[in-house]
Amino acid sequence: MGNTTETKNDSIITLIFKQRTFKKDTLVSAIGSKSLKTNTLYYTVKDEFVERELPKRNLNKTDTLKISTKKDVIIFHGYHFYHHSYYIFKPGDIVVFDYKNDAPYCSIINRNEKSDINYFVDYNIKSEIIEDENIFFLNNKRFLTDIEKKDFRLKNIEVLKKYSKDLKDIYNQKKISKEYFDIYNEDYNYILKKIEENENSDNSILLQDINLSLPFNRLLVIEHFNKIFPPVLIKEKFGSHFDDKKQFDNVLMSKEISEKNKAFLLYHYFNDLLQYSNVSDINEYFEKLKKSSLGENLIEELEGKYLINLAELKKNTDEVILINPKKIKSKLETFINENKGKVIYVDFWASWCAPCRELMPSSHQLQQYYKNKNVKFLYLSIDRNFDAWQKAMQNEELPYKDSYLCVNYPEANFYRDLQLKSIPRYLIYNKKGELINSNAPSPDSKEIRIELNKYLSE
Repeated sequence: MGNTTETKNDSIITLIFKQRTFKKDTLVSAIGSKSLKTNTLYYTVKDEFVERELPKRNLNKTDTLKISTKKDVIIFHGYHFYHHSYYIFKPGDIVVFDYKNDAPYCSIINRNEKSDINYFVDYNIKSEIIEDENIFFLNNKRFLTDIEKKDFRLKNIEVLKKYSKDLKDIYNQKKISKEYFDIYNEDYNYILKKIEENENSDNSILLQDINLSLPFNRLLVIEHFNKIFPPVLIKEKFGSHFDDKKQFDNVLMSKEISEKNKAFLLYHYFNDLLQYSNVSDINEYFEKLKKSSLGENLIEELEGKYLINLAELKKNTDEVILINPKKIKSKLETFINENKGKVIYVDFWASWCAPCRELMPSSHQLQQYYKNKNVKFLYLSIDRNFDAWQKAMQNEELPYKDSYLCVNYPEANFYRDLQLKSIPRYLIYNKKGELINSNAPSPDSKEIRIELNKYLSE
């Protein structure tokens, strides 16, 4: 996403998302439980492999986003829980997504030619869906038997084969362009091979320059690489994860990968290893990445996204280092001192923390209740990804000047003393700037107002 004020219209794609309800994206099981499929809108620039989320906010209101690009983009849009469609847009396009029946019908208002862009939305809604074993479990509270699994698989294979046949028919009838035919044909073939459990051992795909703008091709490259170098699972005290550092090194060592696929895999494993590695390891692997064929633009993007240039500050154990949305550094101690005379309610959260974000509406209500009183709300994110934090902060409509990213979490002694290992977590400071509750009630509780009122009266 770029700054659009200084960019010509012919290098901007404008996306207007009309209001919708998301009811069709919510799956209600047979026993009444609900599951909302979120984060279902991404784009890649043509001939590039970096997938970027489009943080649309069009629940019951229209939202407009702009993509700064000199190339075509491919958008992946999920809907109705099970379905997805692809859209190809050009620089200069002005696009409107209208959600008839909660499905993404699209019009490109600056082009006059007849478009095949919505064909697959209609087709998907009318067609039989590919069954999901997880959905079966959700509805029945049990796993499939071996016989049911076989029937499930055979049925899904038939559905995919029909998809493929219909696709070829409509292409031959010239109802869709070759560009869209190629995308959906590869998509269906990938899913079909997965369902058929086709364990093709031919890993020559790694030497081919395939279209990494498409999500299934990126998965294909990862899967073929993992067949050659099976991932190693590391078990730790608080969970387990794959050894992405080892996979990163395997990519560097391998000579059976094209330069383009190698760059993608290095980017993929570096992003993954960031989630579990300490500061020293991150710096070590970033130096390796800088010597690779990834390219200066992506190197700079990763450095900014993960604040790698703040490596020394991340090692600081004596102070709590914060950074605001403009990347201006500060300290928790400074914020506390500047707000003496007020009760401070601290909310530790992260973009990836669903329970944290579920409580944000309650936090807004609490803020409104104390609007004209001496209560300050401070939002501290433990995200490692600066961009993800910014997007989530905007989506949750958090106060800009009272939102910070924790730079040296979990290294600072403050976090160790708090034993801050899970979130959400809430703290209260009194008017003197003293931490008087290190495990405060949540914003949706009845107790929180009692607590805050008590300290306000002191």
